[in-house]
Amino acid sequence: MKTPSPTTDEIFTKLLELSALSFRYGETFRFTTYPDGKTLESDTDHTFMLGMVACVLRDHCAPELDRGKVAEYALVHDFVEVYAGDTATLGMLDKSEKEVREHQALLRIKSEYDELFPWIGEAIEKYESQTEPEARFVKVIDKIMPGLTQIQNGGEIFERLQIPPEQIIEQKNQQLVWLEKQGWPLLTELYKKVSQKAHSLPYFTKKLT
Repeated sequence: MKTPSPTTDEIFTKLLELSALSFRYGETFRFTTYPDGKTLESDTDHTFMLGMVACVLRDHCAPELDRGKVAEYALVHDFVEVYAGDTATLGMLDKSEKEVREHQALLRIKSEYDELFPWIGEAIEKYESQTEPEARFVKVIDKIMPGLTQIQNGGEIFERLQIPPEQIIEQKNQQLVWLEKQGWPLLTELYKKVSQKAHSLPYFTKKLT
């Protein structure tokens, strides 16, 4: 039996809900800040920045990838945080609680949008499954993004959270091991460059001397 097409009124109502949720996403703040060291970076700030960086780096690192898919996965990669909230993973060892919250958020998004806008949940699930190279590419670049913001704000989050620099460096080294296995050498070198610059900030030079 063919499923009836949704009415214009049904689509309009759901679009209003989605636009409201998008505003809420913009009010979901990360632990990182703007270059002023005070204004918190929102999830929409981060998503836009990641999308731009991923799409331009695709040309240099992986021209075989579908740029449209890269942009698609960048767009939805953190959307579960609209309900789950952001989690400061810097120095975090156990991420199980974060994973539970984000899975519950995905289920909520699917329950609210699958009927009319199934692409949202499907795209998030595809990104999280990491089966497509475009999804893995975006995830790798997502690991580079915090360092870029930390460099611009002078490492404000390091000063605020007071995580031992040795612990931060160890976590970054573990990420580097994972990143090297993904097969994009230029991204590996960029990660090293960003980390080196971030670790030359006063927080590290003061604590490690």
